[in-house]
Amino acid sequence: MKYHKRLYFVIEDTNLKLPNWIGFLMRSIDSIPVTASFRYLGRELPKHLNKIFSKKNHWVVVYPEQELWLNYRKPRPLQKDPYYYAAKMNVPIISCFVEIKDTNKQEKLHPEFNKTRWNLSIFLGQFFLL
Repeated sequence: MKYHKRLYFVIEDTNLKLPNWIGFLMRSIDSIPVTASFRYLGRELPKHLNKIFSKKNHWVVVYPEQELWLNYRKPRPLQKDPYYYAAKMNVPIISCFVEIKDTNKQEKLHPEFNKTRWNLSIFLGQFFLL
């Protein structure tokens, strides 16, 4: 039996308007656009997530820090929203953090950047709404 997992990405709605290949990529992937509207986050987003999670083998990727910071090496503060939705929908959540470390080599990839090594930390858990 073959299993196919469909992967959705939660993205800010303004990313759909980005130019060039980045905008094309944002419009081409299975995306769930979000906005800061409380009405949308409280009513519409849960409907979209329920529809996705009602089907088996569908995953959702969320970057809750709201921004990817170039060459930032420390963990960013956790946001409660993804955990809230996971608990509300009774689905598992996998928390990940990418740690960037300099290598001992002084090799330069770019005048502003040394060669680095990336370590991925994965935290598994199950959350339930009581």
